[in-house]
Amino acid sequence: MASASNVPKPRTLKKWTAEFKWLEIRENRMYCRLCTKWQKKLASCRNYSDAFITKGSNNWQRSAVNEHNTSAMHSDANGHENREILGDQFRKHVVHTIPEDNPLKQCFARMSENERHMLVRSFEVAYYLAKKGRPYSDFPELIELEKMHGVKFLSSYGHRNACKEFIHFISVTIFNENVKNKLLRANFVSVLCDGSTDSSIVEKELIYVIFVDPDTFVPTCSFFSLKEPISQDAAGIKQAIEESFQQKGLCDTLEKNGVPILRWCSHKTLGWSVG
Repeated sequence: MASASNVPKPRTLKKWTAEFKWLEIRENRMYCRLCTKWQKKLASCRNYSDAFITKGSNNWQRSAVNEHNTSAMHSDANGHENREILGDQFRKHVVHTIPEDNPLKQCFARMSENERHMLVRSFEVAYYLAKKGRPYSDFPELIELEKMHGVKFLSSYGHRNACKEFIHFISVTIFNENVKNKLLRANFVSVLCDGSTDSSIVEKELIYVIFVDPDTFVPTCSFFSLKEPISQDAAGIKQAIEESFQQKGLCDTLEKNGVPILRWCSHKTLGWSVG
């Protein structure tokens, strides 16, 4: 750890603060403006550290600044900041991802600004249920509770099926922004899958993608798809993986960009299948 006597020259510090907009220097220590602002939300992060928050860092190596800049915790802070800045624009972006021929999108296009705000509130309630792992049947009850508090909603979108559709389009938006767009820019992608039996005793394959985030350079494992294979052998699972990439609109693009894919089918009786 470098001491205060090893503080870089003012010219160097000026370059750092120009490159890293979040960097603040006070009393011979470095602080992260974003992580300090969102400290309460970051406290539950797996690799939480207060080095750039409450204590400040006196490690004046540039590598320490780079390490914080690419950390998962700082990435989460950036996400919170962007959502706060975008506000309604972020929520409206979810609606804009709905296909043009979808009845929900057509209805949205005919709405007044006030009606659109009411629809956005329905999206927010649906998002809350998804985050908490609550059933769709809770949606109408929450809508009624909010109405008791004076919040207005569109009467035609207060049922559980509407909640299901809202959550679907929210998930598509989040997947496109957090996974798909990054996979398109990744140099290498690994695919990991494992079997899981649902309540109807039907075998499903949980498919995950592992890649290095092109923005933060942090190794990332993300849920990709849940697929029912035509068979439980290696060929059937491999086909399920390929179909998942096709459905997500990624298969042709990845092959065109020359991104190699390692398909690892983990199953107690199958062993390996590499394509």
